[in-house]
Amino acid sequence: MPRNAILLTIDCLRPDHLGCYGYTRDTSPNLDRLARNGILFTHAFANGPWTPLSFPSILTSSWPLQHPPSLHLSHNHPTLAEVLKDSGYSTGGFHSNPYLSSFYGYNRGFDVFSDFLLSKERLKQSSPPLWRLERLLKERLDRAFGSHDTVRTLVLNCLSRLRRIFREPDGLRRRRAEAVFQLDKKIESAQVVNAKAVSWLRETRDEPFFLWIHYMDVRLGYEPPADCLQCLAQWRCPVPNTTRVNALSQKVFDYLYTANNTMTEEDLDLMIDLYDAEIRYTDEQIGTLLDEVASEGLLDHTLIVVTADHGEEFGEHGGLHHGNKLYDELLRVPLIISSPNGPAARVVPDLVSLLDVAPTIANVLGVRTPEQWLGQSLINMTGGCGEYGDGPVISECRVAGGRPAISLRTKRWKFILTQGSQGDEVYELYDLKSDPGEWENLAAARPELVQQFTAEVRSHLEAEKECRQADGRSQVKGKIRQLKATGRL
Repeated sequence: MPRNAILLTIDCLRPDHLGCYGYTRDTSPNLDRLARNGILFTHAFANGPWTPLSFPSILTSSWPLQHPPSLHLSHNHPTLAEVLKDSGYSTGGFHSNPYLSSFYGYNRGFDVFSDFLLSKERLKQSSPPLWRLERLLKERLDRAFGSHDTVRTLVLNCLSRLRRIFREPDGLRRRRAEAVFQLDKKIESAQVVNAKAVSWLRETRDEPFFLWIHYMDVRLGYEPPADCLQCLAQWRCPVPNTTRVNALSQKVFDYLYTANNTMTEEDLDLMIDLYDAEIRYTDEQIGTLLDEVASEGLLDHTLIVVTADHGEEFGEHGGLHHGNKLYDELLRVPLIISSPNGPAARVVPDLVSLLDVAPTIANVLGVRTPEQWLGQSLINMTGGCGEYGDGPVISECRVAGGRPAISLRTKRWKFILTQGSQGDEVYELYDLKSDPGEWENLAAARPELVQQFTAEVRSHLEAEKECRQADGRSQVKGKIRQLKATGRL
């Protein structure tokens, strides 16, 4: 049994851009090697399409919409770090993603935590009273009514109007922003994050440990180092100069944040080239980290899990980057598990989700999992595509107005239900066998499937609402136990 665990998560990483998933460019030699000697899941999916809606599933094995719309982790769901710390593990978390800061509760359970934002206390000191009142009311109303209730919406709309009437002076808004964000701090590279993590590992090497690292280099804002940029020449792609890269960055910014769209096919090709170069850089840094772990004599006693919080869109559904969409280019993620003296290396085609990451790590380490966790351990999954392996996998997000959108995916079908602004519902249905790109909506042609999947999604949403309304971990635990027993979760 491994003594330690390392969880490596990579922002925006699509599996179809890795060699071990069939990509023709040599972007990932170290991850490919890890996959050859471990377990590779070919159909792993995030439960949310961007960072704040994916990590609740990764670290607390719970659905994204069980957590507040404010993007904070709910205290009702124990984190993986909390569970392992309570079992005697030293815990360290290292990243530079503002959404994963202690401000949002992601430091819970970590002995050492590398943060990007400043503390809630600092925020409170610089926040005007109406803003603080609105935050407090949101938490209470979410608990009482759920995040989509009409009463909650009316109360918060009234308070928002009051805030606009008593508008904050520009200077106060600026000081509040400066109090939360360390504005002079840039996103740290994988090399910098690794250095912090390795320093911590050397201090804790004699104790069982859990290390989580989240890498940001593959995220938009590509600045691959020169040696990785030269990989483009090996891939028979033109190597851009700094002027060309800067011009592309401006075009992408205009596309995302203004009405000025001047992107061309050549720009999109370059965007993908830079994305691949950043994957190559991140892969090299993962290789360096694993070499350091080996040099400390720890690799043969350490479980390694590698995944991503979500994918990235390159125009497949009319957009770039990522956000509140539930298509596979954003939801499909790599998942590689390497366990010393564990099960034989294999490829598993079953449908799995990031709900299963925390239970798998705890199971391999011999730690009991909390009843609130919804996933299951994957370590002994053989790839037989039994009942669990055929799905469904559920993913969630919030669209305009905080309205929920839910996707339900089986091996054959993808169903998406989005609640409309007038209480209506919008349906999408895709036959993944004939239409893996999810371009032809068959909802009108297959009403019987729409009816079946709609019933499943509505039941899921109701179960989530009941969980959100439970107050405290003990009540949530009891509610989840009840819902599991009746087959509703």
